[in-house]
Amino acid sequence: MKADLADIYAQLDLRPDCSLEEFQYAYRRRVAQLHPDRHGGQLPPEMQDTLGTLIALHASVCDFHRRHGRMPGALPAPGPEQLPVVVAPEWPQQERAPKRSRPLRTTLTLAALFIALIALLASWSWLSSRAGSGRGASADLHSGATVLAALTSRRVGTAPPRPSAAGSSCRTAGPDS
Repeated sequence: MKADLADIYAQLDLRPDCSLEEFQYAYRRRVAQLHPDRHGGQLPPEMQDTLGTLIALHASVCDFHRRHGRMPGALPAPGPEQLPVVVAPEWPQQERAPKRSRPLRTTLTLAALFIALIALLASWSWLSSRAGSGRGASADLHSGATVLAALTSRRVGTAPPRPSAAGSSCRTAGPDS
């Protein structure tokens, strides 16, 4: 520790390992004793020198504390090599559930959307035929069944059965009729 920093501790009647709060309190108390307002506005030259030195030393002590985190002359805090090493316990690894494959999820999603589309088209066809043409209920059911059969036909390229004329029954007439 430099001699001038030892001087400030002696002037303030403090130990070098004091806290910053103790240092600030003692410094303010000493500056208040040496302030010119206490002495009628005029200080003797030796008190002016003491006050100037005290203010300069206070600035250097505060700068040292800001840079090093301790007061000058105090023992440094223990470094990282002196601190005990704390190791976190190892946790057992948990097995994760296997992820579902994307193709299965995509297939199920597409199947659900296809079924919803079929239901939507069937209901739309049924509602539009009931609201517009004034046909009978049996023709409405037959046209809805035709749309459903067309959408769900398994063979590619085969046409769905054609509906019979409006008002006629769905049975085919035999040769005797």
